[in-house]
Amino acid sequence: MDYFVINENTGQITVRRSLDRETRDSLQFNVHTSDHGTPSLNASVSVLVTITDVNDNPPELEGRVELAIFENHTTSMPVGRLTVKDPDSGRNSEVSFTQLQCLAYPANNNWSAVTSFGTSRQKDGSALPVEMLYTFFIAKDGRIYSGHAKLDREQYSFYEILVQAEDHGVPRLTASTVVVIHILDVNDNAPHFVYPSSGNNTIYVPRTVRLDRQLIFSAGLS
Repeated sequence: MDYFVINENTGQITVRRSLDRETRDSLQFNVHTSDHGTPSLNASVSVLVTITDVNDNPPELEGRVELAIFENHTTSMPVGRLTVKDPDSGRNSEVSFTQLQCLAYPANNNWSAVTSFGTSRQKDGSALPVEMLYTFFIAKDGRIYSGHAKLDREQYSFYEILVQAEDHGVPRLTASTVVVIHILDVNDNAPHFVYPSSGNNTIYVPRTVRLDRQLIFSAGLS
């Protein structure tokens, strides 16, 4: 009877201290009663108290998540999966994911040129362009997929996504984490000559040239 107090005269049961459904979802105890007659007669009953859940636990997301995929990653294959826990029950434990922001970091390390791909839920409720939303998207089960936008490591070397998990309880509770997706290179660019080129393939040299002098620097880039 650490959790409850029974009024000896009325039989009213009241809570003595805080209850936590996540620790114990039910409590059972026996109550004995007796009269003051002669002889004294008594009876007993077993009381089962079921504790109803309230939404007092926000979702629990793992910390910063680091993933890596090749730039030709198939869209039907998940990039990775977010793990979320919510010790509440029922709708209080059901969780939805929202991509709040997606930042694309250029391969040339020019951080002043970081591109923001916006949020998937604008304050005015209007929709964002598809190409901004679906570089990556998160399914209901937490799996992360690359979307319709083609990945190009030569353009963006990694993406940083701010993800929010929100439960369906009242009030709704949230948690957030950052997912970093590194884009790995594949050999998808053939080398090409900067010089000589089809429009500039003439070399002019002096009439007299020493034997060890370099005449041309031929540059090939990939």
